[in-house]
Formats: sequence, structure tokens, C-alpha cells
Amino acid sequence: YLYTQTLTKKSDVYSFGVVLLELITGKTAIMITENNEKCHLSNWVVPILMRGKIESLLDPLLKGRCNIQSVWEVAAIAKTATQQPTERPDVAEIIRTLKEALTIETSR
Repeated sequence: YLYTQTLTKKSDVYSFGVVLLELITGKTAIMITENNEKCHLSNWVVPILMRGKIESLLDPLLKGRCNIQSVWEVAAIAKTATQQPTERPDVAEIIRTLKEALTIETSR
């Protein structure tokens, strides 16, 4: 959207991915880093996920209150949704993944 000024399904998927990241982390889409610099949330989250350190980015209000595997499911689909448009999932895949995360969460 930023470059084309046209809303598409892929731009909607991206926006939804950012919202999911905001829910997981408790941070805003544009955040201030420890170095007092502005950073896009997805640019901050992806390297942490790649290192397998999801607990370090989890909103403190969620720690101990949710199944970490369900958080991984949501984080993985959010990460994919915020990648390049050709790599983004469709809405059906997002729904399927969120249902899987819900199943994991409610089975505990």
C-alpha cells in the first residue's frame, strides 16, 4: 500500500500480520528500540523468532497465561504475513493456522 496507494488482499494480510505481532508483543507497529531508535515491529520480531527466543518478545501480560506452542503458531503466521507480498499466505491459511493455535490453547 505504501508504494502503490492501492489496497489489496496482500496489503490486508500484511496489516493483519502486524496486528498479530502487536497482540503477541504488546508493542506498537512502530516501536522505539533500546537504542532509542524507531523500528518497525516486524523488523524487531523476525530475528528474535529466527533465534527461537519467542519468550523474550512475549508481552509480559501473556507470560505464564498461554501455551507457548500456540504463540509460536500465531507468531509464525504473523511473520509470514509481514514478508514480501509473494510470500504472504492467503486468508484461508491464516484462519487455518489461528484455529490450530486455538485448539492448542484450549487443550491445556
